[in-house]
Amino acid sequence: MNFPFSHRYSLLGTLLCFGVCVLAIRQDRILQAQEPQALRKPENCYKVDVWKISKLEWNRPLKLNLSEINLLPSTGFNAVDYSKIPGPKTYSARPGLSLSASPGGLAGTLEDGAGRTQPTAVLLNETPRAIPLPVEPYSLAARSDGGAWVLFGEKLVRYDAEGNLKQSIRNPGGTRLVGVSGDAVWILSLDYAWFINAEGVIKGSWRWKGFLDSAGVGTSLCKLEGSIRQRIKCLESSGKENIVTLKWLQNKPSGSLLALTSDMLFTGDSYSLNRYRKNGESDRIVLQNVGLTTQEDAFVSILANEDWADVCSANRRFYSVPTKYTNPSFEFPPIPQLTVVAVEGERTLTYGYDRAIWYKNGHAEKSFVVDERRYRNDVFPHIWMINGSDSISVKSSDGTMVLASSGPSGIALIGLRWKP
Repeated sequence: MNFPFSHRYSLLGTLLCFGVCVLAIRQDRILQAQEPQALRKPENCYKVDVWKISKLEWNRPLKLNLSEINLLPSTGFNAVDYSKIPGPKTYSARPGLSLSASPGGLAGTLEDGAGRTQPTAVLLNETPRAIPLPVEPYSLAARSDGGAWVLFGEKLVRYDAEGNLKQSIRNPGGTRLVGVSGDAVWILSLDYAWFINAEGVIKGSWRWKGFLDSAGVGTSLCKLEGSIRQRIKCLESSGKENIVTLKWLQNKPSGSLLALTSDMLFTGDSYSLNRYRKNGESDRIVLQNVGLTTQEDAFVSILANEDWADVCSANRRFYSVPTKYTNPSFEFPPIPQLTVVAVEGERTLTYGYDRAIWYKNGHAEKSFVVDERRYRNDVFPHIWMINGSDSISVKSSDGTMVLASSGPSGIALIGLRWKP
């Protein structure tokens, strides 16, 4: 899924055509356009708690291998003509993690800066450990003993906490793992599901439509039941289907099932996250980005509307910054926005397309037009970037969202939880 982050696009030649004087005038206009008329209250920050779980520093254990991304011109196979989109056409990107949270713990699969899966699993225990794999895995799920189940094309393999291969069984035909209670997993294909217990015994196969929409509840595999508002359909480890009715659910939930507790339902769709409570209340946030401040505190930016993002830090500094991007000649996507990419003390950097703006205490401090050179020198050294929606995982026990973001000093694991 595409992250609503706009650093991949650039407008070449503008600076050469108009020169330094016009650039200075343009920067002044940008500053004036982005200066907020009235500072808004960061309401989303009072809905959630955010904190740093841990950080994997570069080269301990994950190597910082940058990827050079080149945006191609439009072809018959590429509907987007990137030459018409403002911003850099080439840029550097850091590696990231695709996360998996299960009752057994937390693990991740390494991806390069272009989002390609690498043959490396990362066990996110008290002491993180990178495990070299023979090939790129399909999926993985952490176990409570510190190890993990890792799914490959032909095998499901169990590794211990030291990265030693302990068991290998045949993959019955799926490409996705869902970890459930008791160190068991479900293997999913587009049409079938198989249950594998902690000892590696396979049960199934059973018909199941919910490859991308299923989550673990106890040892069961569950999903929202189509257009029926209050129903959740579950597949038990015995193969029996069961319907859970949430009589307290007043509205049809949006998105896919992420987690279900005794009194709350969590759903999500890309970067939109929803909570439905037994008392009838519901909440929604739209994540924009997460990262670490220069003081190593976690921060999250949450979209408030088309023009603003709320910035919430673990040190309890809450504020809003403008995100509106205006370019009369640029009409794609429908609502282009700047993204909060760095928080450094009292300063906040927003970036998108060919524009970067530093804010201080809510007011525009410095603005500059971004080409390839300025991106590499003035934006990339600061930038934190969530690695995509696959870097958001939800713990089924309490609905805690775990997010991974890559930045200058490493990959940060950040926790986000709704307030009671």
